[in-house]
Amino acid sequence: MPEQRTSSSREEDLRSLSSDRNVEDIEELGSISRDSEIFGRRSASIVTRIVRGRMRSFDFKDLSFKYESQDDWDAFPLILTRLGVRVRRHQVLAFVSARCDPGELTCVMGPSGAGKSQLLRALAGRLPVGAVVTGSAGVGGASILGLCPRTRRDLIGYVSQEPVFCPGWETMTVGAYLDYVAILQLGFTTDYAVLEALELPARFVEMPIRVLSGGEKKRLSIAADAILGRAHICLLDEPTSSLSHTDALSLMRVVLRLTRRTNCVTVATIHQPGNSIFTLFDTLVLLKSGRVLYAGRRAEARGRLSGLAPPRETQATAEWLLDTVAVMKEEIFAVPEEDESYAPFTENNVIVRTAASCDEWRREVMVLTRRFGATLFLDPSLSAIPFFIVIVDALLRGWLMLDPSSSVSGAWIRFYAAELTPAQTNQPCVPLIVWYCLTLAPAVSEMRNGRYRYGSFVVAVLGCVTARAVLIAVPTMTVYYWMVGWYPSEWLTTAAFELMGAQSLGVVAVLSAVFGGSPTLAGLLFTIYLVINYNIRGVFFSQRVMPTVVAHLTDGLPLRWTNDGTATAQLRGRSYECKADEALIYSPCPVRGSDILALFNMGERKNWVLRFSLFELACVVLVCLLLDCIVMGRVKVAKKTAQGIIPGNFEVCEALDERHDDDCPKHEDDGKIVEEDPDGHHLAELLTDVYSPSSVPALCVEDLSVITSNGTRLLRDVSFSANAATLTAIFGNSGCGKSTMLNAIAGRIPAVGRMERHPVAYVQQDAQLADWLNVQELFAYHSELRGFLQQQDIIHATMCFLGLTRVAKTKASQLSGGERRRTALGVDGILSARPWLLLDEPTTGLSASDAWQLIKNLHALALATRWVILASLHSPRVEIYLLFDAVVLLGKGGVCYYSGPRDEVPTSFKGNDANAAEAIMAHLKVLDALDDDNSKRQQKQPLSRKVVALKPPIRPKATFAHVWIHCRRQCKLARRDPGLSTVLFIQHAAISVMIGFACSRLDIRLASHARDVVGVVTIQPIIGFVTSMMAWVLVDDLGVQIAHEVRRGKYAPLSALIAFVAVHAVRLLLFTTLPAVVPVYFLAGLRRTPRAFLHFLATTWICCMYGLASLLFMLGVCRNKHRMSSWMGMALFTQNFSGFYRAIADYPLALRWFTRQLGVFYYMIDVAVTTQLPATLRCAGGGDEITVCPVGAKEYLRETHSYAQHTHRSRYLRSTIIVIVFGAFGCVLIAREIR
Repeated sequence: MPEQRTSSSREEDLRSLSSDRNVEDIEELGSISRDSEIFGRRSASIVTRIVRGRMRSFDFKDLSFKYESQDDWDAFPLILTRLGVRVRRHQVLAFVSARCDPGELTCVMGPSGAGKSQLLRALAGRLPVGAVVTGSAGVGGASILGLCPRTRRDLIGYVSQEPVFCPGWETMTVGAYLDYVAILQLGFTTDYAVLEALELPARFVEMPIRVLSGGEKKRLSIAADAILGRAHICLLDEPTSSLSHTDALSLMRVVLRLTRRTNCVTVATIHQPGNSIFTLFDTLVLLKSGRVLYAGRRAEARGRLSGLAPPRETQATAEWLLDTVAVMKEEIFAVPEEDESYAPFTENNVIVRTAASCDEWRREVMVLTRRFGATLFLDPSLSAIPFFIVIVDALLRGWLMLDPSSSVSGAWIRFYAAELTPAQTNQPCVPLIVWYCLTLAPAVSEMRNGRYRYGSFVVAVLGCVTARAVLIAVPTMTVYYWMVGWYPSEWLTTAAFELMGAQSLGVVAVLSAVFGGSPTLAGLLFTIYLVINYNIRGVFFSQRVMPTVVAHLTDGLPLRWTNDGTATAQLRGRSYECKADEALIYSPCPVRGSDILALFNMGERKNWVLRFSLFELACVVLVCLLLDCIVMGRVKVAKKTAQGIIPGNFEVCEALDERHDDDCPKHEDDGKIVEEDPDGHHLAELLTDVYSPSSVPALCVEDLSVITSNGTRLLRDVSFSANAATLTAIFGNSGCGKSTMLNAIAGRIPAVGRMERHPVAYVQQDAQLADWLNVQELFAYHSELRGFLQQQDIIHATMCFLGLTRVAKTKASQLSGGERRRTALGVDGILSARPWLLLDEPTTGLSASDAWQLIKNLHALALATRWVILASLHSPRVEIYLLFDAVVLLGKGGVCYYSGPRDEVPTSFKGNDANAAEAIMAHLKVLDALDDDNSKRQQKQPLSRKVVALKPPIRPKATFAHVWIHCRRQCKLARRDPGLSTVLFIQHAAISVMIGFACSRLDIRLASHARDVVGVVTIQPIIGFVTSMMAWVLVDDLGVQIAHEVRRGKYAPLSALIAFVAVHAVRLLLFTTLPAVVPVYFLAGLRRTPRAFLHFLATTWICCMYGLASLLFMLGVCRNKHRMSSWMGMALFTQNFSGFYRAIADYPLALRWFTRQLGVFYYMIDVAVTTQLPATLRCAGGGDEITVCPVGAKEYLRETHSYAQHTHRSRYLRSTIIVIVFGAFGCVLIAREIR
């Protein structure tokens, strides 16, 4: 450990270094600091205040260097000066000033929506793009606002309110995840001592992340992002949420011990701290409506604010402060004085770090590569599907090339030969996109958090994408060339061509994943990329002027090959003859295996591979630049004037302080003023439109058990009953199975036991809302689904009941955690009007007063509506505990210790009434620790008794009204963001104009370019539709929202699927088919007759519908029984690819392989039917007929196949029936599994 010295001596050393040594010496000095050890710290941060630095001379002023092993972090507190945040014209923070000293815990308290989470996000740099930050926030005089993600990661550790683990990574074990984070942060694996520090048992190392409870995930997130990060500033957003009081107290004690030991600055937001937790904090910041009410020492808060609201003698300080804040007016502020002993925040003061060594780069690339490759081992079929598809296709094409003169027409040969173009790489597009989203989306998310560098990400992505392309392209080319003849040079050229096609798809996937928050920008960039790509291909693959006979031969005529290599064809009584050599030189669509080899022998254009590779590399560089400049979430830091801020940044006016005095204002309806009933009787009368209060049954559960597929018991023989008009609480420590029991009662997971089924409304712990709608629109949509007679009254009454009238016009994406929780309770619980209402952690994210008011309202609602309401809670206050009628106490392993009335809880559990809730949770903790049988109960043991499986939940029937409601909502989404539809229109129109213009300008017959037109208006739209939709897929959460609504039993899944197919069929016609058909039809000189145009249009539209039907079918056969919501989201083209991944991962590999073969089988049928679609068109100036679809012209079919007796109408009917059957089959499979 380096010798301890003062800060001034280190500054003198650095000044001497800057005068007579070069920069390598300074970097070497930084490397020495990285070798220092303090609590496993990865490296030493360098906090440097640079006012001026000139290159080559290395003249520095006010330069300070710091070893992290040094104990002088007390000189670097976190100081906030008039900090403000504005997001989209909404002022969320204003004039926040505070000081947080090292080695101390700072508590940020306030009601729901006060701006606590926004304050931490502003400090951590997690605000959305476009947010404006004013004021100052810095360490040691250096501003931390606007830091790059890498430097911010070394300085700040941030743990969000909802622990989010990236898609596809929840299958990792806890130990593997900690090792991954430790290697990135520290350079070596961890010994899992961090789990002991957080009081997590050793068995957690081998447990998958997805089976952890909410509290366990929270502690794991703290371990990975805060403790292993070794940051100087630790920001914890609601660290005690989803934890019982005893677990929260032990966790905060651990955090306090680590804060004291590492001497870091720890800031935590708390909603309902108990007095024992509250006393652990040193500094307190009270917020309300984005303004500071108090900032100072925690011990002095009660004395300074006692004049506002006299506290009761028995009331704890934390409870009194929260109650005081709830009634305090915003015009009372207490802004602390600025500390003049620290350097002022100027624009020249920045925080820099030493340059990264090669070892760090190498380590990050290797870790990322291993993580990307791990998804292949977790689900090998993600690579096996495209491999199988391309191998089968290569075998089929090779078989067709063997004997072209037999029973297969030249058009068929031409069609399958065309598949060898780069579009061949895009055939397995769906599994590739799924794989990309599973790997790139987590990487992009962590890169935004500064976990590794952009360059490491790009290198790892390019390496993995190239490896996957090699696994697909090389076997395909090997099989094909083995069948048609081995030519090594052509094989290498073709394999390189295929590899570049895979790189193109990689660039598209990166764009889609990176720009997930901006659909318009992602789609436009994708369109520009495709236009450039097509232009380059058009330049290097433009066809020369060909003889007439060659043009006819390449038009897909049935050819007869002679022994001397001559090809003959018959057309309208005329015979055409051409030598094979002539066809090889000019033919863009060869008709023999050797012709394909000659096509890829580019001759003088061998540098095409190099040029196109450079183009792909330029696209990747562009993505990296956009990552750095736009997507990384850098906020705008407002410049200062003499007064400190720019005039106009803060418009502190009366509108900021305007608040409704009453959460339940009067409502005018038809000129009458309706007074809301505080006891919920008026709301109950409105809800009686859809249910009868006199027929509410009691909830009786007998011997309820939940056993996983590997035999682990999550619940064991739980029995209880809840009568009508009662509010029942489920208490238990983290991981005891509260959420599991609610999921089993709701029918969301398989369970055994006895229980009579009735309609259930279930509000999950993580609220799922349509973020593009505001609160009023959400309530209107769900009330319309339920079919209330007085929709306006029920909407207003529910919003007043939940206290959401102030945020009625606020979008769901801009709500705070508590407001989202109450909104979800309204739309998923109250407006469902079900007799059984299940609430999972309803008070999480709410302040103490808001939580008490919510539970009080729920108790009144239960009495008024006679509903059975079950709510799981962790650590309620005694006032909340006394509102419940019955209590269910769960222990580790899902054991029920007590179930019955609250007044009859044994004295050994509750102690005295003053702290009954805390005593119950503490006693449960003791029982879990002393009960030796708990570990045995979780072992893999079969059931020893015969049980009756629970019946599936009741589902409503599909109705046309629900279909119409869904259609309207999807259309509203399209109107909210026109880019979701215009991107497709621009893309296909640009490509179509380009192809049509090229065909009209070339001095040749259009027949010679029939294949190009075919590729654009038939097969290409399918590929273009699928890949283009991915940009829309990644940003559209409509399907996710529909999936959760279906799971909660709001309507039948078939209604949503019918609406989705109907809306997207029209969308395909308007925004994909028309722009792809009209330009190429009129520019290419085709015969302009209504009948021909309608044939042309119908052909293209049917082909596009094949893409939609094929995806629905492939998703339908990959059934899932455990992750219905995520599975439904994927079926509706949503961004929740992780659910699709988890769905198929639950099945054995053999079953997954079998279901995927059904998708491959449909793909082959799709290709076969597409080739039968007719569209015979004639050039405008006369001449020969061409085929829009390869096997379409009747005269060709008459000579080669038995399809001659079939008419156009029968082929249209047959292909349309196949589309409907396969699409409907996929929808039915989805509907069955959802049920």
